[in-house]
Amino acid sequence: MNAFSRHSDNADVIVLFPEDGISSIQKAQLTSFDHPNCKALGIKGDFDFCQSAIKSIFENKELESLYADKFGYRLSSANSINFARLLPQIVYHAFSYLLMVKHRHIPMGQLIDVCVPTGNFGNILGAYYAKKMGIPIRNLVVACNENNIVHDFFSCGEYNISNRVLHKTASPAIDILKSSNLERYIFEAGKKRISTANLFDELEKHKKFEIDCKSELFRTIQQDFLTGWCSSDESLHTIKDVFRRTGYLMDPHTGVAKNVADQLSLGSEVPVVIAATAHFSKFSEAILDTFDIQKSSATSKPHDLMAKALTLSDFPKKHHRLAQDVALPRIHTEVLEAKQSHIIAEIEKFISRKDSPIK
Repeated sequence: MNAFSRHSDNADVIVLFPEDGISSIQKAQLTSFDHPNCKALGIKGDFDFCQSAIKSIFENKELESLYADKFGYRLSSANSINFARLLPQIVYHAFSYLLMVKHRHIPMGQLIDVCVPTGNFGNILGAYYAKKMGIPIRNLVVACNENNIVHDFFSCGEYNISNRVLHKTASPAIDILKSSNLERYIFEAGKKRISTANLFDELEKHKKFEIDCKSELFRTIQQDFLTGWCSSDESLHTIKDVFRRTGYLMDPHTGVAKNVADQLSLGSEVPVVIAATAHFSKFSEAILDTFDIQKSSATSKPHDLMAKALTLSDFPKKHHRLAQDVALPRIHTEVLEAKQSHIIAEIEKFISRKDSPIK
């Protein structure tokens, strides 16, 4: 939202987020951003619904024509529905390798492992593409929380969400069951051996698909990735342990990746790069719980929670812009039912307003 507001004078931005599926700090950051071309909409649903609804709207040719002809708009996405979202992820996996060389942690050409907290499979897919482009990565490691459907798929070849319930965890950015970027990976790995479109049609219709665990494709899949998962309690224990030993305070997603890396005994042969997700203060509630710090009514507001969490550590450094943003009042107050028709109505209401930059 910030980038679009500063660098684009011909775009409107709508952000959908699960109202009860992100931290209070994240919500405060999203809903306090004040710019006429930006709007944040809370949804009474989960990330999977938000993403599926947007995909469906993009595929609706009548809506596409309506928005273009009547309002002068073309829809696009800034998340990994759009491959452009993966491009910077590819770059920073390459950049992290070059930083290790620059600081003499490794010589050029030394293999490393990369471990990424994974839900929608975008970040780890960026690492996969970086490896394909020549970055010396040995193991690509998928680290899941309790919503470990990707781990199960890589273990047995079945992707089955028909009997799954989404768990709300301390690492909400990977609380996902429909991992959309997995489709891109299977397309790449499958080549002409399987119809990716048919597999994901099966997922839409029957909530599951399966790849024969004895097939050449499944052997390729297991060679390309290692996987593991841990619970929220295990992730938070890892955060506490790393902080006690090093003074570095991780966020819960990074804690998932560190825990899985430790489970798999990574680091004994080659260095491991763990893709950190966010500053720990974005998840202040979980961090305060980790260290058994009581939250009183006086610290119930997001900026108060964040201020209390920041007293624990200055490593990594305080994110000053984030601290300023969460202290602002919420201006985006709309919360919609998890219905695509409601989202469409809000989109049309927003793009038809008089102060749109497109007009």
